[in-house]
Amino acid sequence: MNSDQNTLSTAAVAPSQPIATRIPAEILIQIIDQLQNRYSPWTEYPWPYTYVCRYWREVLIAEPHLWTTINLDVQPSPQEQEGHLFERLALQLERTGSQPFFLSTHAQDGFDPKVFELLVSHHNRWKEAELDLFASDMTQLLCLRESWSFDRLFRLELRTDPPSDEAPLNLDMFMQAPQLQVLHLMLANLSAFNFPWSRLTSLTLTHVYAELGHVQQVFGQCTSLVDLELAPLNIDGQAAYPDMTISLPHLDALTYEVSDEPGNLLQLLHMPALELLTLTAGAPLEQIQSCFLLSNPPLTTLQLSMIVWRPYQPEQDAATLKDILRMVPTLEYLGMTTPPLSTPGDRTLLNIVLSVLEYNDSDPLCPNLGGLALHFMSFSDATSEPFMRMLTSRSIVAREEYTAALQSTLEELKRSAQDTTNCNAEEARAALRRVNELRTRNFWGLKATLTNLTVSFEEERSMENCFSKEQLDRIKVLTIGMNLYTSAGE
Repeated sequence: MNSDQNTLSTAAVAPSQPIATRIPAEILIQIIDQLQNRYSPWTEYPWPYTYVCRYWREVLIAEPHLWTTINLDVQPSPQEQEGHLFERLALQLERTGSQPFFLSTHAQDGFDPKVFELLVSHHNRWKEAELDLFASDMTQLLCLRESWSFDRLFRLELRTDPPSDEAPLNLDMFMQAPQLQVLHLMLANLSAFNFPWSRLTSLTLTHVYAELGHVQQVFGQCTSLVDLELAPLNIDGQAAYPDMTISLPHLDALTYEVSDEPGNLLQLLHMPALELLTLTAGAPLEQIQSCFLLSNPPLTTLQLSMIVWRPYQPEQDAATLKDILRMVPTLEYLGMTTPPLSTPGDRTLLNIVLSVLEYNDSDPLCPNLGGLALHFMSFSDATSEPFMRMLTSRSIVAREEYTAALQSTLEELKRSAQDTTNCNAEEARAALRRVNELRTRNFWGLKATLTNLTVSFEEERSMENCFSKEQLDRIKVLTIGMNLYTSAGE
C-alpha cells in the first residue's frame, strides 16, 4: 500500500515535459538577454542557446534584438572556413530583422572582402560601431562612401593603422550621421575636419597625432561636448593662434593624460561648466593654475596623478597648490597620487600637501571637501604630525569635541560675568563681550568635515610603522563615522 501511495505521489508532481520547455517565452528571452556580453567571442552568444532544444531555438530565432550584438574577433583562418564565416554572419544579420545593431570588428590580417562588404551593406543599421581596420579595409570603406547614410549611428570607435602623411584619416563619410554623439579615435591622424564635430557630446582621442593648430580647429567645433578624454595627444608644431582660447562651454568632465607637448593645450581650454577633472602623467601646477584662472570652473572632483613637483622649491609649489585649491571652493573630492621617489627630498611632498589641506577658519580652503584620497604616499619621519593636524581639522568628532569645550567655556564666562562680587564692572563687561564674540564667531566650517578618507602607502610602509600607538588610537577616534580605507605598500 505504501509503495502504491509513493508511486501515485511521484506521478502527481512529475513534470509532463522537461523544465527547459516549460519556461514561458517572454521569461526565456529575458534570461538569455541578461547573459549577453557584447565583448564575448562571437560564437558564445546567442548561438549555443539555440542548440538546447527545438522550443528554445524557435523562441530565440524569433526575437530579433537577441541577435543585435555582432562581435567579430577574426583570427587567420583556412580558406575553407571563410565561407562558413560569411554564411554565419549573413544568417545573424537576417535574424536581426530591421533592428539597429552593435558591431565590433578586429581582424589580425584584415577581413575577407566578401565578409567586410556584407557588414558594410548594412551600415544604415549600425547603432554602435567599434572598427579596428587596416589600410586595405579603409580603402574598401571609402570606395563605398557615395552610398553612406549612418542614420542610426550613435557611437563610433575607430582604430586604424599608424597614420602617415601619405594616408591621413578620412572621416567625411560620417557627415551623414545625424545621431552620432560619441566618438573614440585611436592611432589616427587628426588632419581632416569634414566631420560632424558639433554634434558630439563625448570625445576620446587615444594616441592621436595632430598639429596643435589642427587641434584648435577641431576643438573649436566641439561646442556640444560634455565629456572629453585625451590619452594622450601626440602634438606637433606651435599653436596657430598662441593667444586663442578654445571654448568648450558645456564640458562637464575632462580626463587628460598630459604629455610633453608644445603650446600647453590645458592653458588654452575655457571650460566654465567643468565639474570633474582628472590629470595624469605629470601636469605642471602652473598649467592647472592657468586653466582655472581662465575657466573659473564649478569643480567638484579633482584627481591629480603624478603631478610635476619641484623638491627644491617646496614653498613655491605649496603656494601654487593652495592657490589652485582656493580657486575651486566647490570641491567635494580630491585625489592625489605622488610620483615615485627620486631624491630624499621628495618625502617632504606629502608634508606640504597635508599642511595645505589643514582646515583653517581664517583661510577656509576646500570648505566642502568630503572625500580625500592620497595614493602611494611617501611618509617621512615628520609626516605624522601634519597628518594628525589635517585629520583633526576635518574630523566631525574633533568638531564636536571642540563645540563641547567651547560650550563649557561659554558657561564659565557667563558665571564669571554674573558674579560681580568677584570682579569689577569693567571685567564683567569684558567677559560679556567675550561671550558674545564666541557665540557669533564661526569657529568651524560645518561642511569642512571628511566622510571618506583613503590613504595608500609607498612600498613597505603601513599605518603601524608611520604612526605611534597613541596616534593610531587617536585616529580611530577621529574617524568615527568616517569611511577610512588604508592599504600597505606592496
